[in-house]
Amino acid sequence: MKKNSKIFLSLLIVLVMSLSAVALVACGPKVNDPVANQVEGASVEQFAFAVAKKNEVLLNKVNAFFALDSTTANIGVSMKFHSGASDTTIVYPNLKDNTGGVITMVTEAGFAPYEYANNTGAGSVDGVAGVDVDLMILFAEENNYTLKVAKGTFDAVIPTVMKDKMTIAAAGLTITEVRKEKVDFATPYVESIQYIISSKSTGNYTKMSELAGLNVGVQTGATGHLNMKAAVDEANEDNDFTAGILYNTNTVISNNARIMNVYQDFKNGKIDAIIIDKFVALNLIKN
Repeated sequence: MKKNSKIFLSLLIVLVMSLSAVALVACGPKVNDPVANQVEGASVEQFAFAVAKKNEVLLNKVNAFFALDSTTANIGVSMKFHSGASDTTIVYPNLKDNTGGVITMVTEAGFAPYEYANNTGAGSVDGVAGVDVDLMILFAEENNYTLKVAKGTFDAVIPTVMKDKMTIAAAGLTITEVRKEKVDFATPYVESIQYIISSKSTGNYTKMSELAGLNVGVQTGATGHLNMKAAVDEANEDNDFTAGILYNTNTVISNNARIMNVYQDFKNGKIDAIIIDKFVALNLIKN
């Protein structure tokens, strides 16, 4: 009986080890050498703040703010600071005069350097800091507003702003024709372009065509998600195998509302690559 028990225990151990090995292979090895490359042939994007449709009073105030020479200068200072290229911050004002009421910045606080979780320092508002927060602080000072930050998922930013005339979408938001139908965009304040994050040793991808058949991570509703979905849908519809087309029935788009969750899945080997905006990609692999 004891002999049979030992045999059973040995078989059980072998089975458990086999299942563990299969699980590790399925997830893939952890990525320790992330690299970010610009997507070949990608178009330049423009980021802008957005307000509810026909909210001309607030839109005019935002446009007037971005027309200031001081705003242009502060964008440069803020980008360098939140990207880690400089220790110099903007001059943060004390927002004591709220005669203009409360203005709410709607964002997803995981899109550094534009917005990220941070509970310390003069540049932190409701636990969020970043380039967009800096700009909203300065905008609030210019218009005597009290600033609040509403944190949520990226795909909820525009729907929230559509319902409230005292909110501004400030979330590294790319101007697109589809989004223009839902909100009014202010003057663009920065340009970006799509990047691919992958493993330097096993991927190092630079072309969309190289992502065919892979599991590609994107932030729900972000430009990378829209571009990836459009490329796959168009290629599969046309049954087109030409270079630069993502025709492959095995291509998987893994989307998550928070880019930090997408990046964690990548680091853990659950997905092969990520498509995201330039400065966000560079910030992720750096930090």
